[in-house]
Amino acid sequence: MPTARRCIYLCADDLDPSIQSFRELYDPLGRLVEPHITVVFPFESNVSDDELRAHVREQVIAESGFAASLEQQPMRHDGYIYFPILDGAQQIRTIHDRLYTGVLQPLLLEIPYVPHVTVARTTDAEEKQLLRESSSLEFDNKFRISKLKIERVLHDDRGQLIYQILFRSGI
Repeated sequence: MPTARRCIYLCADDLDPSIQSFRELYDPLGRLVEPHITVVFPFESNVSDDELRAHVREQVIAESGFAASLEQQPMRHDGYIYFPILDGAQQIRTIHDRLYTGVLQPLLLEIPYVPHVTVARTTDAEEKQLLRESSSLEFDNKFRISKLKIERVLHDDRGQLIYQILFRSGI
């Protein structure tokens, strides 16, 4: 049986529209996936959707929604430009760490996890210009996180919702 490529992310609710506008211009996923913080990177696994749902639900069932904010200065790494999370980063790291247990533990990447919102994918030639443009964005850096989504990644990079968890009201 072929494996399905899936991902898990937190939705960045009420993110400033200027961030989304920038994403739509410079991130190929900007028009396909809502503003988000990836907590389980796209993966292929024989774990069933039901097993995945049960695992995720068990790990975040007690989670409450929370306020978060972006750092005002973007960072770049490996062809991506992103704004790191400032407030809420530790809560996001905790969710990330809990999700990469059990059935997802074998998929854990041995790299430091930096919670962030990606705003652009770049080539070397355009990286400095896009970094400069994203640095000059004026935006309200506060937003909230109230839900988590599990999606199947389709061949055109669009997401197909498998499951959504609404966090308890906490903000």
